[in-house]
Amino acid sequence: MTALFTPAQIRAARALLNWSRSDLAAAASVSEPTLHRIENSIGTTEIKTQKKLRGVLEAHGIEFGELEGVRRRAEDVRVLSGIDGFNAFWDEVYNVAVNRGGWFRQNAITEKKFFDINLTLLQNHVERMTTLFEQRKNVGLRVLAQESSADIPLPVYAEFRAFPTNVPLPVPYYVFGGNVAIFAFDAEPSPRIIIIKSPPIAEAYAAQFDAAWGMAKKSEGQKEVKIQA
Repeated sequence: MTALFTPAQIRAARALLNWSRSDLAAAASVSEPTLHRIENSIGTTEIKTQKKLRGVLEAHGIEFGELEGVRRRAEDVRVLSGIDGFNAFWDEVYNVAVNRGGWFRQNAITEKKFFDINLTLLQNHVERMTTLFEQRKNVGLRVLAQESSADIPLPVYAEFRAFPTNVPLPVPYYVFGGNVAIFAFDAEPSPRIIIIKSPPIAEAYAAQFDAAWGMAKKSEGQKEVKIQA
């Protein structure tokens, strides 16, 4: 199978991000000795490991080109579609959780909506996020949705509040780190996810969400999640 990158591309990508070898190893969940061997063309690399490394670098704005080239992604907007796009979205969310933590915000999207797209992908994401939360306690999820969603089980790292019943639901979106993902569930293939990588835009969406969160209804018995800053 053709390699997904060359050793030189990995070294160059780290330089562009100002990452040490240990930074990349931690972000991609591979060992430093393994990364050392990859960067120095020692032995062969499993395709699974290649995908993890390339995935985390692409999630941080690196583009892989021909002739061993790499560059920062010029575009601030990307579109993901279908099941593959849904999987790529969760990988990006998890990479941000690993590297930044903080509060993630899920607006006008019920867990059932995610269940219906692909339960296995969601379960895999929840499992790794739960492990991360239990280890670090520095990442959490807030969900704003219709009150009818209040009884849907949430992961241990998530808490729920309900929109007033007389308020029209806004556009479904998900804020994570300096990114906003806008969802179109009626697209074909579904879902279509528009990811805007822009800290100022993400901050604006987060502020809008937080204002609505402060006014939203907290259901009786709903848990409160506490995370470390």
